[in-house]
Amino acid sequence: MKKTLVALAILAAGSANAFELYNQDGTSVAIKGEVDLYVKSDEAKPEGGEKSKQDAHVYTWAYTQFDFEHALNDSVAVFGSFEIEGDGNSSAAFDDVVGGFKGNFGKLSIGETGSSYGALEKAEVSNEQAEFDVVYNSSESAGKGIRFETTVAENLALSADVQTRADENDDANFAVSADYSTDAFSVAVAYMDSGDQGLASDADYVKGGSAYGISASLDVVENLYLAATFTSYEGQGNVGVSGGNNDNVEIELGNHEGTSMGLAAAYTIDKARIYTAYHQIDADKDMAGNKLDAKATNYYVGVDYALHSNVTTYVEYGSVDVDTQGEYSNVIAGMYIAF
Repeated sequence: MKKTLVALAILAAGSANAFELYNQDGTSVAIKGEVDLYVKSDEAKPEGGEKSKQDAHVYTWAYTQFDFEHALNDSVAVFGSFEIEGDGNSSAAFDDVVGGFKGNFGKLSIGETGSSYGALEKAEVSNEQAEFDVVYNSSESAGKGIRFETTVAENLALSADVQTRADENDDANFAVSADYSTDAFSVAVAYMDSGDQGLASDADYVKGGSAYGISASLDVVENLYLAATFTSYEGQGNVGVSGGNNDNVEIELGNHEGTSMGLAAAYTIDKARIYTAYHQIDADKDMAGNKLDAKATNYYVGVDYALHSNVTTYVEYGSVDVDTQGEYSNVIAGMYIAF
């Protein structure tokens, strides 16, 4: 379950400050967590198939995160973090296992570090809807590697990461980003390179690709958030629509070249936020240069309300249209309860 940057900000007042279990002699241990509950009804009309509906059904998900830190000296600390999560239908699992060093120099993370390319997600404002304005290589979601982050000149955040692969014939992935932000404006640029998987002589060989883009946000007037993202990619394999109801919906074209874009707006009124976004992927041509002209579009609208600093409720409607695949839509009502 992936919540985006703006959606997470709704919970920031309470969940950002984890409950401290221990803090003595340079060692600290903290814990925080969340229970997600939502009711979802969805509808699908596959290309050339019959329309199908799923009645309103209750879904659950929860996680607990442990953060710990040991000060090596006045300027450097060792940190570690992991989550235990599950949806109630299967065994709980460890996730986001990461550790490293941080201090005045920045932050060096090892493990499930996330991709620097995530700096381009400014036009993702939903709680549980599909988001596909930013196209990732499929290996990014399960990547483990090394990442370095630092801030220079107060407002410029820099990040670089390498996601490793164990097979000697699989190349590592890497990404870099720069994100400049002020109170009213932010702009990020990023580049990602996904290496080859296997040898060219192998039957299951996958040629690597690359992607780059720009994402910007602006607080035009008080409480109004606007954002836009544009990316260009090649060799990224099938483009998946991830999140919410639309998991596993793909533009099944194999390696190809294309562009993606996203526009988003959110307006906050006291404890409520009204938001909407439109995303589009255009698959231009395959790696042999043959024209494809395939497209996927996505839009959603929603409203959420902070009942408490740690409790957020929301209602959303989302719709996805994928060329050659079909149309998908959903209505979701839910809540996040954090500590």
